[in-house]
Amino acid sequence: MTLRLESLDHLFVPNTDMYSPSHGVVSGIDHLASELRARPPKGRIQTTIMLPESEIEPGSDQRVRLAVIRHCESRIIQNDNELSGLKRAGMRALWVGIVGLFLGLGLSEVINRSSLPEDFKILFGQGFVVVVAWVAIWYPLDVFLHYTWPYRRERRMLKAIMEMDIVIERVD
Repeated sequence: MTLRLESLDHLFVPNTDMYSPSHGVVSGIDHLASELRARPPKGRIQTTIMLPESEIEPGSDQRVRLAVIRHCESRIIQNDNELSGLKRAGMRALWVGIVGLFLGLGLSEVINRSSLPEDFKILFGQGFVVVVAWVAIWYPLDVFLHYTWPYRRERRMLKAIMEMDIVIERVD
């Protein structure tokens, strides 16, 4: 991957100069992350950062590498905190869902064994109440089965960026 930046600062802050040919609404690192989300890497990533000669100093590549690692570590912590919060909310919802499921299935059984008219038993005892019972458990299951994977994917992507090879080259 290649990032063309006018300033090393644009690696972490968007270039907001609307007259610049390298204008962007996201920072270089966010552009890189977006590319990796769209096309996950197979193997190790190499990123070439193209900069004007005036922006390149001795040791720039090592400084950039350390800054990228710090940035990714910070985002991983934020990502992990959000995932923990989602899992905690999912567990609370799971308990409510389990209670709702058992109450709904129990009510369904009571309706089905009652002396109510057969049409009422079918509509409510075998239909509506059962559907509501399953809906009660659906959200918590959805949280654990589907809502957590984007956080795991983001973590893998950030780890790949942390481990990528960085080459800084001068723009001609």
